[in-house]
Amino acid sequence: MRGRDTKNIILDAAESLFSKRSYIDVTFRQIADLAGLHVSQIIYHFQNKDRLLKQVVIRRAAELNDERMDMLNTYRRLVGDDNMEIEPLVRAFIDPYLTRIIEDKTNSWRNFGALIGRIAWNPLTIPAIDTAYNETAKHYLMAFTKAAPEIDEEHIHRAFQFLLAAMYSACADNRRIDTLSDGQFSSWDIDRIYTSVIPFVTGGFKELAKLPNNAPNRSGAK
Repeated sequence: MRGRDTKNIILDAAESLFSKRSYIDVTFRQIADLAGLHVSQIIYHFQNKDRLLKQVVIRRAAELNDERMDMLNTYRRLVGDDNMEIEPLVRAFIDPYLTRIIEDKTNSWRNFGALIGRIAWNPLTIPAIDTAYNETAKHYLMAFTKAAPEIDEEHIHRAFQFLLAAMYSACADNRRIDTLSDGQFSSWDIDRIYTSVIPFVTGGFKELAKLPNNAPNRSGAK
């Protein structure tokens, strides 16, 4: 078994286990048992659980980032910097992520989506997410600013955070919508999520355009 294959087998097993419960509670022994390997092989490749989790997060980043940048650059070439609009940018950012989960035949991307939904705002994992995704995210922030120059810069950043929150939480498999709807709707119906999350996020951006720049907060302070 080549080293690269061993690493991916370990990453698959860790991703699956981390997606179902807190990565703090998952042990190397459990990962090794699921992967059909010895604990020493995990230690050899990843040293400790923090490094393993970081590699689980980063592993899929290049694939997502490449497609997101391809879609952004293609859209920019087609319409020009001064003619970009919010909805195509929202779609270009979300589509590569949700499409992979929808089309997933092995549950690997579904596991990843559930994992990111669980850890996206965890202070222990934010550095890994920042390292993996911030460069591409900042290109999209600049594009959103170009597409909606009437929106205050702070509102652009907050709207993008809400975009991330909607995208990540939609795939977290937390079963909240299942219980709220008495089983009528499913947290894993990603096709339905896809049809609603893009207009939802797009509408949020457009509503922010109606706010005055530097609008006071609830306390009255700017």
